[in-house]
Amino acid sequence: MRHPLPKSLVPIAGRSIIGHVAAALRSAGVRNMVAIVSPGQSGLRAELRASAPNAICAEQAQPLGTAKAMMCGRQARRAKRGRALMVFGDTPLLTAQSLRALMRARTPLAILGFTARDLSHPYGRIEVRDGFATRIIEYQNASAAERQLALCNGGAMMCEEAWLERLLPKITNRNRQGEYLLPDIVELAHAQGAATGIIAADEDEVMGVDSLVGLAKAERLMQQRLRAAALADGIYMPAPEHVHFSWDTVWQGPAQIDPYVVLGPQVRIGRGCHIKSFCHIEGTVLEAHASVGPFARLRPQSRVGKAARVGNFVEIKAATLGANAKASHLTYLGDAAIGADSNIGAGTITCNYDGERKHKTRIGKRVFVGSNSALVAPVTLGDGSTLGAGTVARRSVPKDALLLTRAPERVIPDWKPRRTPRK
Repeated sequence: MRHPLPKSLVPIAGRSIIGHVAAALRSAGVRNMVAIVSPGQSGLRAELRASAPNAICAEQAQPLGTAKAMMCGRQARRAKRGRALMVFGDTPLLTAQSLRALMRARTPLAILGFTARDLSHPYGRIEVRDGFATRIIEYQNASAAERQLALCNGGAMMCEEAWLERLLPKITNRNRQGEYLLPDIVELAHAQGAATGIIAADEDEVMGVDSLVGLAKAERLMQQRLRAAALADGIYMPAPEHVHFSWDTVWQGPAQIDPYVVLGPQVRIGRGCHIKSFCHIEGTVLEAHASVGPFARLRPQSRVGKAARVGNFVEIKAATLGANAKASHLTYLGDAAIGADSNIGAGTITCNYDGERKHKTRIGKRVFVGSNSALVAPVTLGDGSTLGAGTVARRSVPKDALLLTRAPERVIPDWKPRRTPRK
């Protein structure tokens, strides 16, 4: 992968690959999950605890193949009756719809299959007779003729527990890889008269992420899904291909998102909001009819109130803007609470960090903060107060008061001739 994270923890649309797989299983109705992991992998175990709290981790001490992995999984399972659904942990585009179709199959075994667009890709090939699978041949073990079969193995499989118990011990490692391969169970089942159904899926849905090229493709396909869902729900995007969503973005009604917007995790968009171009937003709630951008950055724990406006080159962090409040340009608001109908002038900053701790700035309702002001936290501006342009507020301002800290204005004549040039 050439990625600093283990493959299953690499994020796609803000969620780990294994998190997407676990979510698809939960949506399909699966409640008892077993994850087969290698020794160690504390990061993967922690991610599974977060994304699938009921999952059991079964350790496979040696990577001897998928059939051996399945044996490890069965040893960890509490129940040995019913059906088992087996999926790979690196298929983030797998859908609950396909998994449910596998679970509803009426044959003892069922596999997810797809028609390959490119026959040179090293997918396992499926042999079919009378509409049922009779064998799965790994690409490395396939003959030239077998590699021309267009129907390929998608990886996911459903099998009745009774057949797993009967057939898993019969799988051998007599192949080029020297591994115990789970797909061999199809040929064993066919030999004993058990039918294997085939559930059709799209090739993109079952793709495994094995490289940075594959990661970029999976991100692109996931974004296409998220954009399609947003458009269907009334989010107007003049150029949807230039809007980046997170898996958990929530919208509460029709809104507009202009090109080149990035929505990170935990963003909630209210009805009638307008997000203009070149904005980066994460961990933020936008209430109804709020306007953001262009060129705005909203960081986590922020909230933009109803009909409030955040303009160009404004950064907000852990701050709230009340209803109809405005910060129109060139402003930083960190660890702040701004009341309704207040106006923050251009160039205003909250000086919230003293080098050791963060401090809070509280701005009341109907406050006017003049341009190029600095608010040295902790500080409170009372309702209806006013700060003159260029003010440095070091202490709280009473309700309806005016604070000015500018030096007296002076005009010094003949200033330039008096200056002595220095060489």
